Amino acid sequence: MAPPRAPPPAPAATWLAPHRAPPPPPRRCRRSPRLPRRPRPAGPPPPHAPDLALKFTAPPTPRRVDQMLMVGSSPGARTTSAAALALATLEPSSAGAVEAGLCFRCLEAGHSVRDCPNEIRCRRCLLSGHGTRGCTPEQRAHDRARARLMVQGGVPRTADTRPAARNPPPPPPPPTHASPTQAPPSAAAAPSTDPDDPVRVIISRSVEIEESERMLQRASVATIMGTRPEVSVDQVEALLCASFELVVGEFSVMLHRPEDFLILFHSKAASDRVSGEHFVSDPSFSLLLRP
Repeated sequence: MAPPRAPPPAPAATWLAPHRAPPPPPRRCRRSPRLPRRPRPAGPPPPHAPDLALKFTAPPTPRRVDQMLMVGSSPGARTTSAAALALATLEPSSAGAVEAGLCFRCLEAGHSVRDCPNEIRCRRCLLSGHGTRGCTPEQRAHDRARARLMVQGGVPRTADTRPAARNPPPPPPPPTHASPTQAPPSAAAAPSTDPDDPVRVIISRSVEIEESERMLQRASVATIMGTRPEVSVDQVEALLCASFELVVGEFSVMLHRPEDFLILFHSKAASDRVSGEHFVSDPSFSLLLRP
């Protein structure tokens, strides 16, 4: 016969239960006792004191016409209240320029902002020439001085005046050709003080002028190409002699603007050798020759 089995061990909660502390009792929220009401005094109630706050309140701010009080049972059936009609009859201020029928730009009547022909006017200092955002002491002093100069100069500052169309300038007088018998004007005559008047200078032809014109017809100009290094007149003369078989006495080189050099040929034969455009170069610089 088999021996009896031992009983299973008791769970931990079972044998730890006697060693645990009992749970604390639930705490109840204590409410403060309600104070009794103050008994009313017997007899008639005292008279009400006057409301002094009404005497020191600011007057009501006038509202715009589109902010009038509207009353009615439905949006379709609205009637204007008496308070709104009273506000509508108030005198408009400078800030309500749109409601008063004035131009929002120059604060003048008779036109809209889109058709405004005047300068912008500040709504803070009422000076023309700047807006409210740019109203600084320096700008106010500048515009005030400008307005004073306009008044002293006789320029009207009305809002309805628009710039009149300028008349076209009269045609210039026909040029007068000096006759051979007419003497040239004397040097003592006072010149015209108007800078817009054209200046006419009469130069009689001479042999020197004709010779200079013929020499300029045979001349050429030279421009430095590439990186444009510093080139002297002697270097240009040496390059022309080596490229076109010229002699130093047959031409002259001088500085010139807007080109770099002016080449004057003393004979037509020397000019024919360099006629047309040429591109000549040296180890240190390059030149473009043009008539």
